[in-house]
Amino acid sequence: MATHSLRVFDGSDLVGTVQYDALEDSFSFAYDEAWRSAAHRYPLSPAIPFNRPAGSASLRRFIENLLPEGRALDIASVYGQVSKNNVYGLIRQLGGETAGALSFHADAPPPAQAPQLREISADELNQRIRDREQVPFTVWDGRSCWSRALTA
Repeated sequence: MATHSLRVFDGSDLVGTVQYDALEDSFSFAYDEAWRSAAHRYPLSPAIPFNRPAGSASLRRFIENLLPEGRALDIASVYGQVSKNNVYGLIRQLGGETAGALSFHADAPPPAQAPQLREISADELNQRIRDREQVPFTVWDGRSCWSRALTA
């Protein structure tokens, strides 16, 4: 299968679906009809309007801007075992925690509840500080949590 898709949400509202054709290395996007008619709707970007299809390059840039940069991208790539150049793979892996209001999901819509948070003891934090060269701060509980790490 060469075409992959992710559903794009604003909170629990389905905004649309982004598709990626691996053979063509191209992106496309379609707004959900309910989103198009919602009173609170908005286009994702001026480059992704309601009235015409967005170009693949514009969609790629839009998605890339939701991903971490620099060292955070390096860490997410290594821990997720996805090439830094694989924009679709990265947004599929990190799409539940983008830098904006949107989330990207391959299967079910996002849960309606708040994200699960856990308290970090002073001892655990001190150990993480000591181990920061081996385990970056953007990795917690064995997974990359870059957006929470950057905003916490």
